[in-house]
Amino acid sequence: MDPVYYLYDDLKKIHVYNGGDSTNLQNVDFFDNNNLWGLDEHSNNRDYAAIDAHWGLEVTFDYFSEKHHRN
Repeated sequence: MDPVYYLYDDLKKIHVYNGGDSTNLQNVDFFDNNNLWGLDEHSNNRDYAAIDAHWGLEVTFDYFSEKHHRN
């Protein structure tokens, strides 16, 4: 069985979910089979969007944590 990697950070409580082009949004984890997240030939636009969303959430979390002492 191949490993599966999920796009979340438990320390900061940041989880990126995949809506899968559906209007019935559920908490479906965004995952990747090789943990490259857009850096290989099998990547698609969803990988890029997911990693951008995750990065943006981390930067926002860090800003509020460092500048305003909020978590």
